[in-house]
Amino acid sequence: MKIAARLVVYVVLVGSAQLKLSPTQWTLSPTEWTLSPTRIHAQAPPRDNVAPAVAGIARITGRVVTADTRNPIARAQVQISSTTLAKPRQVTTDADGRYEITGLPPGRYKLSVSRLGFVTIEYGQTRPFEPGRDLELLDGQTADRIDFALSRGGVIAGRLTDQNGEPQPGMAITAMRFAWTPNGFRTLQRISTGFFGGVVTDDLGQFRIYGLMPGSYVVAAAGVAGGFVGPEPRPQGVTYYPGTANVDEAQAVQVEIGQEVSVHFPLVSTRPARVSGRVVNSAGEPVGWRQLVLASRTEGGVFTRSSGTTRPDGTFDITGVAPGTYTIEMSPVRSDTVGRDFASFPISVEGHDITDLLITTIPEATVRGRVIWEGDSPEPFATQRIIATPADSRMNTATGVVDAKGNFSIIGVHGHIVFHSSFTGVSGPWHVKAVRLGGADITDAGYKVAGDIDGLEVVMTDRATNVSGTVTDTLHQPVIDYTVVFLPSEDKIGISQARFVHTARPDQQGRYQIKALPPGQYVAAAVESLSRDGHYDPAFQKRVRSVAKPFTVREGQQLVLDLQLMAQ
Repeated sequence: MKIAARLVVYVVLVGSAQLKLSPTQWTLSPTEWTLSPTRIHAQAPPRDNVAPAVAGIARITGRVVTADTRNPIARAQVQISSTTLAKPRQVTTDADGRYEITGLPPGRYKLSVSRLGFVTIEYGQTRPFEPGRDLELLDGQTADRIDFALSRGGVIAGRLTDQNGEPQPGMAITAMRFAWTPNGFRTLQRISTGFFGGVVTDDLGQFRIYGLMPGSYVVAAAGVAGGFVGPEPRPQGVTYYPGTANVDEAQAVQVEIGQEVSVHFPLVSTRPARVSGRVVNSAGEPVGWRQLVLASRTEGGVFTRSSGTTRPDGTFDITGVAPGTYTIEMSPVRSDTVGRDFASFPISVEGHDITDLLITTIPEATVRGRVIWEGDSPEPFATQRIIATPADSRMNTATGVVDAKGNFSIIGVHGHIVFHSSFTGVSGPWHVKAVRLGGADITDAGYKVAGDIDGLEVVMTDRATNVSGTVTDTLHQPVIDYTVVFLPSEDKIGISQARFVHTARPDQQGRYQIKALPPGQYVAAAVESLSRDGHYDPAFQKRVRSVAKPFTVREGQQLVLDLQLMAQ
């Protein structure tokens, strides 16, 4: 069986530009509102009903214009999200670039504006890849002139050829940047541009990636199976501009705001290999008609991906595989007629065929448990899910819906798993306090699942911590544009740090707040600017811990923590 191959071109961000984006402009209307002192507690319906949006009378108005000429931008998409809304809302600007969002309950909101060809920007964002700021609305408040000035995005335009200079048409184009993950590793993060998040080369092999933030990029071409652009499969492998298979030899491309940069390069030819073998279950029986995915994972992300299907006798062939380190994966199937099992098998391809592989599947596990509510608030009028996420973030997650009695069941769990909760709808003050199994706390350490589990307990609490404060500079003057970073006082070796590492940006009054921080000992620092993933950089964390302010927060504590801006 032949699998056709197609090439995908990636753009990899390897640096961060210092150019500032056009800042958002805002002015609040006079503060004419009244806070109600009464808090009503009502009996909540079952949790498996989706909550309606919370009613409100606050509103936001503004205008979207171009940063250079101040001309109005029509049909720009303005999106608003908040924990007080059941789901994000979106409005479109009119011919004069104006928008209005009404019926908002009091709370903190995040706004972003996007338009094809322009750099997407968040409210309060002034630097590339920096998170925006919250806009706080009180009951009945009108926030007027929440204006956005959008800059034209940078463009990388180029042409792909083979080693003989022949064009490579029909190639999907995407953009990616290196980003830090919570576990301190770098991975490739996709930056969507163009139609459905991608661009395709034309018959001359030409492409055009637009709407890019300013930064330093590397252009790369990677082979992906499943696309047919001719009578023969395309070669696979990764080629970096200006034409190398070694990422260390790649040449960076600097893109400024509104600038178009041209890059032309040939694809590096590699000999594709064939991977074949047989899949059986734990009883030695063939596993037929199941899809296998061969994925190449590196510290930089998933570069190549091939697939094949097992025959009735369990045999399979995957062709067009470039040299590299891969994992052959077979995901479970939710069916009464097909075995609920999975497989994960590592291989190394070095330019020659690999045959006679024998892959044995492992039965998947089911996790059953219940949710325990500790607190005085009514249980949320929302659909709650308990999510099982692999600790190494390499396999797919599995979820289970919590029923009206607080019970849940998660099917398809395997490997080292961390459990957490999510809501569809308004969740109120509730968050995960602990995850317990057999009396042991596995909240952050997770659990290595080797078989079915009964008795998992997810403890929810409404006694959320709230740390807030302001920031001043070395002259003790208030600062209204900064990022606050919270880190555990010591590295938590061997457990997930996602719950303990947080950042916050100030609202329009220059005040920050971080809610639901787990009780414990931390350090805090305020920096002038930081990319949305920069706080996961181990080198940054080490530098911050040496000068940060230590503090301790207890369960349910409302702590005021004022900070001084750290020199960078």
